[in-house]
Amino acid sequence: MKIVSCTDIGKVRGNNEDYLSFDMHAGIAILADGMGGLNAGEVASETCVLKILAELRAKLPPERCKRRIEDCGELLQLAVKHANNTIFQMSRQNIEFNGMGTTIVATVQTADAWVVAHVGDSRMYHYGLSGDSEGRKPDLVRVTRDHSQVQQLLDDGVLTPEEARVAPNRNIITRAVGIAAQVKCELSRVELGEGEILILCSDGLSDMVDDDEIAQLCMMHYLEPDLLCQKLKDRANAEGGQDNISIILICT
Repeated sequence: MKIVSCTDIGKVRGNNEDYLSFDMHAGIAILADGMGGLNAGEVASETCVLKILAELRAKLPPERCKRRIEDCGELLQLAVKHANNTIFQMSRQNIEFNGMGTTIVATVQTADAWVVAHVGDSRMYHYGLSGDSEGRKPDLVRVTRDHSQVQQLLDDGVLTPEEARVAPNRNIITRAVGIAAQVKCELSRVELGEGEILILCSDGLSDMVDDDEIAQLCMMHYLEPDLLCQKLKDRANAEGGQDNISIILICT
């Protein structure tokens, strides 16, 4: 297994409010996209990632074979809850941090699969190949479901996927860490086979580069994770770089 990452300010923003970290030895990867005035978004995302990472390192069994999916899911939920409490209290105690919050997507490797926790619209994708030996094609599946107004309109049938990609309210999220006293995170699980990739990303990638193009880039460069990470970032910037771009790739 190999984990690589990259982050970029993009072409429009004046600062980078994304934050990411991973521990390949422990099988942990976390990415956050902060929001708030002044530097509050940066504070929220960094606080969230570092707090969750520290808690997982302290409480996860070091041997992956001893990690049960249910236990790891509960640990992730508890770590997100504790990060939410910390950020919410910081925002109440310092006027400069008032209203700050962050998305989060975090994953832990267990004995059988990867457990994923997310809040907001930062995503995880699973890339692999489908079909038989004569007609293999790239297959990109979104593991997480955005907590956003546009996703709700998609679910209700009000918007088509094409309309959702250009909707003016596509960046309005319905859940975030730190903006309220309580937070609800969503859990998923995904199995990672040989030659497959998990992609954690902020919306600076997913808003700029559609899923088909992400899949094509993965197919061309899956043997070179560092290059793939750069290619994805560069493509998001080439499409306008409207937001900070952050990516973690977990490759087998």
